[in-house]
This record gives sequence, C-alpha cells and structure tokens, in this order.
Amino acid sequence: MKGWIKIHRRLVNHWLWEDAKKLKWWLTILMEVNFEDSKTIVGNKLLTCKRGESLKSLRSWARLFNTTPRTVKEFFKLLEKDKMVTTRSIQFSTHLTVCNYESYQESVNTNDYNNEHINDYANDIANVPQLKKKKEEKKNPDEILIKKIEVLPQFFETFLQWLQYKRKRGESYKDEKSTMLAYRKLLRLSNKDHHQALKIVEESMANNWAGLFELKTASGFKKEPFLKRDGIVYRYDPIQNNYFDHGGNPID
Repeated sequence: MKGWIKIHRRLVNHWLWEDAKKLKWWLTILMEVNFEDSKTIVGNKLLTCKRGESLKSLRSWARLFNTTPRTVKEFFKLLEKDKMVTTRSIQFSTHLTVCNYESYQESVNTNDYNNEHINDYANDIANVPQLKKKKEEKKNPDEILIKKIEVLPQFFETFLQWLQYKRKRGESYKDEKSTMLAYRKLLRLSNKDHHQALKIVEESMANNWAGLFELKTASGFKKEPFLKRDGIVYRYDPIQNNYFDHGGNPID
C-alpha cells in the first residue's frame, strides 16, 4: 500500500476517537478506498470505481476489520448517520463512498507541509503541561481535591457529597487547606465513624446549613452509647467525651 492520507487534529474531538477499534476501522476505510478512478469486475459486470469509493463486499470489509459482516453493516450505518460515508447495495458487493474524500487527500507543498508539521510538533510539545491541566480541569474538581488531601476510602463518597453540596450553594472551600480542615472536622464530629459522618452530612444538607455540626437531639448532643470499629466495641464516656474499649484504651 502506497501513498498517504491527511488526518486533521480535530479527530481527537470526534466520537470515533473514544473507540480505538472503530477508529482503526475508519482509518482502514480511508486507506482502502480508491485514490484514483479504476475499473473492476463485480459478478459479470465491469464497473467504474471512482476516487474515494470502494466496491468491496461486506464480507471483504469484515476480513479487514476482523469482525462479522453484520457488524460492518452496523458500523457503516453509524458513519452514514454522521454523513461520513454513503453506501449502496449492488450485486455481490457494496458501493461505498467516503464523503468529502478530497479533504483527506489535498495535495500540499512538501516543504510547507514539513515546516508546518515541525512547527506544530514543537507547539504540541510546548503545550503538553497546559493540555494535561485542561484534561484535569474536565474532571470533577471536588474529586481532585479529595484525592489531594487523601480522604480515607470509607469517607470518600460522604465527603464528596458534602463538597458538591457546598459548590451548589456557591460556598466551595477556597483551597486545599480549608478543604482539609473541613474533612478533619467531619472526622472529629463523627469520631471517625463513617456511618456517623454520613448522618452529619445529611443532617446539614436537610437543614440547609452552611457548616458541619455534631448530631443533636432535643435533649442536647447525641452520642451513640457504643461504637464498633475493626471488630472492637467501644463505650462512650460522657465525662471524657470519648469512646474507650474494655481495657480503657481510647478510640483515637
């Protein structure tokens, strides 16, 4: 196979880019269709296959794609829906035409192409940090914060729920330090019990509070009489305001 095809960088924003297999199939189509008009025999007929066209059967495409003819047909329908190709069934074959084929084959001045390629490559290398940063920004900012302050796995979803609640109120924590302080407060109020932590977060959200507070009842602060952690039962001592195991060791 000789020659070349021209691929624009905007391909990375196309839906094909998200599926490596389908992307490979699309590139295969671009390289397999005719780059110049030719004549070919299909059955007992001599047909003209023009530039940017193919007269391969679905079975032939299936062999190239290493899949089934039915899958090929479904893939072609996707491409047709996106106005990338048109297909027409003919005897023993499928007449496929790549839309705007010339955009993949425009002739360019070799020197200009090389210079442009070198300059673009240099710019891409220089922009790697910015590209990585933009990619990170697309992720959930609250999840990024949680990972930075190393929230314990059992508290991850609960604290994420709290950060998202604060963000919707327009009260996001200003920086990593303030987020860490909020997380430590939640640990302290819940005695490092993730079930209690969830109750604290849900109570604040239900009451539309801006902050996290110790669980309360009508009679005052609410403390569970017993807590179980790592198979050890701890009993609450209201005088020392902490939980202790049977040997008198504090939970913290």
